[in-house]
Amino acid sequence: MKKEDLIEWFRFCSIKGLGPMKILKLLSIFGSPERMWNASNEELVRTRILKEPMITQWTDLKHNTTAEYEKRLTDCSENKIRIIPIFDDMYPIQLKFMPSPPLNLFVKGDVDLLNRKKVAVVGSRGSDDNAKKWAYDKASELVKKGITIVSGGAKGVDIEAHKAALDNGGSTICVLGAGFFNYFPQEHANIFDEISSKGLLVSEYYPSFKGTAISLASRNRITSGISDCILVVTSQKDGGTMVQMKKAHEQKIPIFAPKTELNLLPNEGVKDYLLKYNIIMIDNIKPVLDEINKSKPFFMQTRI
Repeated sequence: MKKEDLIEWFRFCSIKGLGPMKILKLLSIFGSPERMWNASNEELVRTRILKEPMITQWTDLKHNTTAEYEKRLTDCSENKIRIIPIFDDMYPIQLKFMPSPPLNLFVKGDVDLLNRKKVAVVGSRGSDDNAKKWAYDKASELVKKGITIVSGGAKGVDIEAHKAALDNGGSTICVLGAGFFNYFPQEHANIFDEISSKGLLVSEYYPSFKGTAISLASRNRITSGISDCILVVTSQKDGGTMVQMKKAHEQKIPIFAPKTELNLLPNEGVKDYLLKYNIIMIDNIKPVLDEINKSKPFFMQTRI
């Protein structure tokens, strides 16, 4: 995509009140991004999607300087960061079917991993040693079967899952809650750099974005959304892992968790939502592999 077109796309995405679902509707109406942002104000009004204040805002945006957007594109180009807009062929199609899909994915590394079979392995930051070892061992078994491990790079289970993939020569995707220039947690910077060279880093935020509590929680919908299923190793009664389970359930992503008799702690969240979220309890990875190998709807099909 040309630089000029990306700038127009970023400007269009800046219209307040114009969320991803409305933009997807506009894209279906106009047939291409270029026709969408080159449409006349009258054409945009007739879609009944943009209200008058949005049209006014869009008119103002078109006359604003492009310096900010050009800087973002330069940052990406100089740091080998690829931008995948929601209309790009490389954008994971299953993300488009979930509520509030990210309008852009910023990626660094092997983008083809988005087309592989994937399992999200997640858990509490405060997981005990037994839980972290179990996560490492099961992630190791999965990558040896050709499965890509997806997680969020957090302390505890997440980082153990990423390490397992890297240590066993497998592939892993890390979904960040901040931009690539502001790794969080910073203490995992070396591992994130290794993932960017051997796997794939993904963020929906511009590289300079510092991250917030909201953005860290929001990345959960991407972690599960790009995965074939999710393995929740541990979960407290609240916190990030509970948000992740809720998102996976809303997305109709199969949820697995270790059997409670394994006593991997904390496990209060899994116990409380066992029935509500239809969690499948396991002590080995066979049920996970069986689920991944099931026939999927055309938009969820991935390949090794």
